Amino acid sequence: MQRAILLILLGTILGAGTAAWYLHGPDNLSELRAARIEAANSLLSQIESGEIAAVLPELLLSSRNTGDRAMLVLVAARADAATLRSLIRDAAELADGASRQFSLQILMGRYAEIDPYDAIDLVHELSLDNNLLATIYAVWADSDARSALRSLQTISDADQARAVALSILKVLGGDHAAVETVARSLPGVLDPVRFELDVIEMRAKEAPQFAFDDALAITDEATRARALMRIAPVWARQNPIEALAAGTLLDDWDKRWRFQGRVVRDWAREDPDAVMQYFAGLGEPTKQEIAIVNQAYDLLAAHDPAGLLQLAEQLPARERRWAQSAAFRAWAKNDPAGALLAFEQLPAGAQQRQIIHRFAEGFGEADLDAALQWARSLAFGEPGAVGAVLGGLARSDPDRALQYALVIEDKITQAEALQRITMRVVYEGGDPGQVANTILQMQDNDAREKAMEGLTQMWGQQDPESALQWLIAHGEQVDPKHYSQLGMALAHSDPAAAASMINEIPASARGEWIEMVARGYASTDPSGALQWVSRFEGEPAYEKALAAAAQHAAQQDPQAVLALVGTMQDPANAASVASAAVRALSRQDPAAAASWAQSQTDEHVRAAAVAVVARQWAAQDSAAAALWILDMAPNPLRDDALTALLAARNESSIPDRSLLNAFTSDTARQQAVLFVLLRVNANDPAAARRLLDDYIRDPTLRRRAEQALSENRYR
Repeated sequence: MQRAILLILLGTILGAGTAAWYLHGPDNLSELRAARIEAANSLLSQIESGEIAAVLPELLLSSRNTGDRAMLVLVAARADAATLRSLIRDAAELADGASRQFSLQILMGRYAEIDPYDAIDLVHELSLDNNLLATIYAVWADSDARSALRSLQTISDADQARAVALSILKVLGGDHAAVETVARSLPGVLDPVRFELDVIEMRAKEAPQFAFDDALAITDEATRARALMRIAPVWARQNPIEALAAGTLLDDWDKRWRFQGRVVRDWAREDPDAVMQYFAGLGEPTKQEIAIVNQAYDLLAAHDPAGLLQLAEQLPARERRWAQSAAFRAWAKNDPAGALLAFEQLPAGAQQRQIIHRFAEGFGEADLDAALQWARSLAFGEPGAVGAVLGGLARSDPDRALQYALVIEDKITQAEALQRITMRVVYEGGDPGQVANTILQMQDNDAREKAMEGLTQMWGQQDPESALQWLIAHGEQVDPKHYSQLGMALAHSDPAAAASMINEIPASARGEWIEMVARGYASTDPSGALQWVSRFEGEPAYEKALAAAAQHAAQQDPQAVLALVGTMQDPANAASVASAAVRALSRQDPAAAASWAQSQTDEHVRAAAVAVVARQWAAQDSAAAALWILDMAPNPLRDDALTALLAARNESSIPDRSLLNAFTSDTARQQAVLFVLLRVNANDPAAARRLLDDYIRDPTLRRRAEQALSENRYR
């Protein structure tokens, strides 16, 4: 550390000298140097004589000065543990943020060499930030990596563990071997997937191509996609063209679109002119290239709407409208009069209609009164124009936009306006609670509930936890159905948080909350959802929640879910769960699924299960499925199974007449023939006509069949 301190000191002093040369010129440099040397000699004398405490306050308070910073480094190198502890406490009290941070970094780094354990305790005692903790561990790992890694395992805060793990990784070299070493020491509080993503992002800053290769090697699809999204903005800042080229290597179009779109958006934020030059240079861009740049239209338009309009001219008609819409919105925001003149010169009809709402948004941001007057003057009141104007205003003044929306008399126009205002507030960083408070004051019940439903859906997608807190704060004032929407959204993103909030939900919303949380919870953790639902056995909501969770759990363990069917009292819930489980079991063992289905004593469960097995088995082996069905006793249950079998057939030939003749009900047979009629007609119209004539006699069904054949579609 002594060598490192001296190197830091040398670099700092050289930097100070260079800065002085430019600031003061060569004539004053010698005087400045002499003054610095004299001050340094004085401080060094005090340090050498043991009077460190006397120089510390001055160093701390003036540590924004380059020379004094260099002296602080030297003081830290020569101070003992007690002095360092005292100095660290003083530095933590500094009001100046830059001086405080620099001083603490230097002092903590030195103290970590002397006593890393006490340095860590001091960080916690003084409530210092995670960067200082990371500094301590980095110094510690440089001299004793094993001890630093053992200590990492004891950290109970996820953010602290993340910062420390990454700092140790850098010290160990950051290669794959180092990653494995650190990963083995991660505490349980730190998600290993998140750490993997953090490592890839860290590597991308040094070598984005290698980080990209590492991301592609990840086997879990969701994690791989998240890793690519971590790399894209980092690479975009370094070499966006190289990043776009790498994106073409992605086989999946959706992932390519997301990755390259993120690159283009970040590139457009940094250098929009370069983005437009790049795409203008493509000449006739492909559909894929257009889809990528489409994600940056708003950013490009905000910088240069005229340039984007020019770029739009080389695009196909549909894509041209998207670029023009973004350009006109930005133009109207900055120059409403000029944009309006240009807009009115566009050919009337489809071209104006496709641009009008984005134009109205920009107009509303720039001049609300003029924009509203224009929107209301449109022939027959262009649907959504007033709402678009208010949506534009909501970007800068959502409260004013809401007040205008509340006095709109036409309910359709009002609903459109509230929806657009909500979209702007929720998706562009506004305060959805403000919108919710205003909606809650609406007197028209239907309009209020429709607006609140739209808000909770959008808010729940972006931030379900804060949306739920607002609902809880307003208790019974809010319709219970809004809780259920948020419950499922929150359970998708954070099942534990959703499950823990059950006691905060109003009694009127409890049942739907349990059901929808179970549904969302089960989409990511079916077994955990079933365990959570079991807590509510005996409550009215229990069976619906169990059914919702079991739908997902059946995909993992159909036999276990089938065992739950017999515990359910409601036939509809039991039939729903049975259908999901036998569908999954039929893919693995259709004979076992068929045996279970036929063994059920409840007629609702048996009928539902038999029909599902028939469809699934027929898709895999129609001959085996037919043998099973024909072996059943002739009754309505077998008729249902025969109908399911015929509906699941992929063949376009006339089905075996033994199957058609096996029906016990002529009505059921005629209904089943309708399912296969168009498939046969696609291959052999004459055979389809014979099938119709031979089997469909009911006048109503025959008319439907005739119409279906004439239109060549299913009814």
